[in-house]
Amino acid sequence: MNLNFDHLLRDEFNYFLKIVKFGTLSKASEKLEIGQPSLSKALSRLETKINSKLFFRTRSGLQLTPEGENLYQRINSLKDLFSTSEGNTHDLWGEYKIGLHNAIAHFLTPRYLSKLLLKYPSLKLKTMLMESRKVVEYVCKGDIDLGIVVNPKPLPDLVIKNITSEKSYLYGKNESSNILFYNSEMVQILSNISKIKNISSFDRIEAIDDYGLIAELVKSKSGVGLLPENLANSYDLNKFHEQELLNVDISLVYRYELTSNSVSKLLIDQFFNHIA
Repeated sequence: MNLNFDHLLRDEFNYFLKIVKFGTLSKASEKLEIGQPSLSKALSRLETKINSKLFFRTRSGLQLTPEGENLYQRINSLKDLFSTSEGNTHDLWGEYKIGLHNAIAHFLTPRYLSKLLLKYPSLKLKTMLMESRKVVEYVCKGDIDLGIVVNPKPLPDLVIKNITSEKSYLYGKNESSNILFYNSEMVQILSNISKIKNISSFDRIEAIDDYGLIAELVKSKSGVGLLPENLANSYDLNKFHEQELLNVDISLVYRYELTSNSVSKLLIDQFFNHIA
């Protein structure tokens, strides 16, 4: 099967070619079937990445700057390498950045990372751990390609696909220390203090912004910890009480425009199939 060169390009470069072809953002966005604001943001990201302005705005539409013309010629010079090549369209290549919340990375990453890397030798995945709100922020900016986050809020141009849910319980024993540790990222915990007080009376409730450290403290019998179930199970911790205190949604997030690229779309499909 003949490869389509446009589909092999990362999104911003593919969009750049379409803007050149159709002359205006409105026509290009219509042909690409994405919103004009999304296309404008993608163009701005590309210009930022290469530190050059690519178009002049004129009454008749957009015209290439010298830097834009140079980029256009460089891309076109590669077309002959692919235009008649036979290849497998079911292949993944390129480098993608994956952002994950650290509380869920430990049990979701093993589901996809080694399998995808072994199956697709030309694929590079960079894993970045951070708070869910940061992941979503970077995905919207285009600094991260895919994110796995907790309870994402709907945003324009952001696709959210639910993967699973995660329950949190109290773990450990308070025989040696009557302290409860929790992660301050668990903002919902503020509305669940009454539930905790009904379960047990703790002398102190302390915030520690690292789930792994909380798990280690629980394991060393330094106190009781409020932890996600999957993480606690990985440390072989016993529940302090069977009552569920939190239940959050874990979702895959990415920009809508990512689906216009056949390689990126395949990555999304493969990614979701392995983690869902």
